[in-house]
Amino acid sequence: VLLFKFLYVIFVRVSKMALISIAMTTYNGEKFLREQIDSILNQTYKDIELVICDDCSKDSTREILKEYEKKDSRVHVFFNEQNLGFKKNFEKAISLCNGEYVALSDQDDVWELNHLEKLLNILGNADIACGNAQLIDEKGQSLGLKLNQTDGLNYIPEKDNLVYRLIAGNGAFQGASMLIKRSFFQKALPIPEGVLFHDAWFAAASCFKNGINYTFDVINNYRQHQTQITSHKKSSYLTKIKDLIIRIYKKESYKTDRFAYIENIRSRFSVTEIQNKILDDCYKIQMMRAKKINFFQRLSVNLIFAKHYKEIYTQKNKKYMFSRMLKNLF
Repeated sequence: VLLFKFLYVIFVRVSKMALISIAMTTYNGEKFLREQIDSILNQTYKDIELVICDDCSKDSTREILKEYEKKDSRVHVFFNEQNLGFKKNFEKAISLCNGEYVALSDQDDVWELNHLEKLLNILGNADIACGNAQLIDEKGQSLGLKLNQTDGLNYIPEKDNLVYRLIAGNGAFQGASMLIKRSFFQKALPIPEGVLFHDAWFAAASCFKNGINYTFDVINNYRQHQTQITSHKKSSYLTKIKDLIIRIYKKESYKTDRFAYIENIRSRFSVTEIQNKILDDCYKIQMMRAKKINFFQRLSVNLIFAKHYKEIYTQKNKKYMFSRMLKNLF
């Protein structure tokens, strides 16, 4: 009797498992593709489908994908007739997903085997669950850094204050470590014109619906190529001051896609009074950085920047605040 009850509970749990779709995009990914697909198909969470959209690869990527589609019924491959670019290709892959949840996947990472299970466990009522990543080199060896360390993500601001990081600052969450409720895409898609990265847009947009839940646990091995490894190296305080002087001397222009975020969030989502005030602050901060307001206006906005510095950089200390405030002014 006890054995029968145990088997019945397992059957009920398994039968109620929700389908998770993995939306993967590929382009000339033959070198690392097999390792990534294997890590997905071997997940501890079994009720999955892998939807892959190839963006006109010219290497052996297509042959590899056909091979996996033939041997595993969970794999569904689509070949684009013309090159869409990574954002539109992700949109296409997402549109072809059937699951209640959609996980995003790059072609050259390696997922931890409990990647999906961990994300589903923390999702709750939020729109997005996101995890941390271990940086690895092209040989799959650890670089001794986690993604949150390189992105300056030391804590998650409470409630609406996360908007300061995602719109006044930079994106803090990796798309390849996200699990997203498919219902969220009714508002989040299409990706607005002018937005550079789909994952940063999804994270910011989620703050105006049901939010994002994050775990500092590593669920993904994020492969770095040589240019990425260089960009993730940490700079000293003196180096930051030196870079600031060079930028001032060269009069380098500041480029941002966050104005497109603000415009589309206000047109697509119901924004509360508090959130509207935060968007106004973020708009002013971006105008200051872009030098689209005069010096005395920048002085005023810099006070807003200083007040919300910890949220903008998700840092519990203010180590680089002085140099960043100077950069805002000049």
